[in-house]
Amino acid sequence: MIEEKKLLALFYRVGLQETRKMMFFYEVFENFKSIFTCMYHILLVHDERVWITVDQEHLL
Repeated sequence: MIEEKKLLALFYRVGLQETRKMMFFYEVFENFKSIFTCMYHILLVHDERVWITVDQEHLL
């Protein structure tokens, strides 16, 4: 099982420039959502990078 912090770090590092790639990574992230112990939000910002923010209250 991939640790949530490692997966989050991966998403922070990846700058996505194509919608197709964005959707691929979104789907991969959705598949791992069930193993997460914290809440998350996916935001699409103006430079088309996907950033993941974690609700601090739910971090272990």
